[in-house]
Amino acid sequence: MIDVQSVLRVGSTIACGIVIAAFAMWATDEGQNGSDQQVARLSQSDGRSGAPSGAPVTNPSAPVAAPEAEHGGVRGAIEDANEALLSPFDHVAQDGGPWAAHIFPALLALLTYGLLARILIAYLPR
Repeated sequence: MIDVQSVLRVGSTIACGIVIAAFAMWATDEGQNGSDQQVARLSQSDGRSGAPSGAPVTNPSAPVAAPEAEHGGVRGAIEDANEALLSPFDHVAQDGGPWAAHIFPALLALLTYGLLARILIAYLPR
């Protein structure tokens, strides 16, 4: 017979794995976007020194908004599952910038699905 506690523990582990994997993928993309923006700023500042005096100069310190890429396949499935898992925590830290808006809900989800769920699972009858 299937032990209910074991099944719930596996579900808890999978939920935590999805949250961690999705955050790691988002952080990697965010780091790459930041790197690309920094390279663009440096190339603009290098190109500005040789520009004629009448040429328009763009503001290198202005933030460049990169459109969110749509991912498919396994990554899309992970991001969709992560969105569902984090939906109870979406309202947390939305005004704190993109990193806070991703870190705090992920931490709350890990505490809920990892720690709290495991504590409650331990109290289930065998």
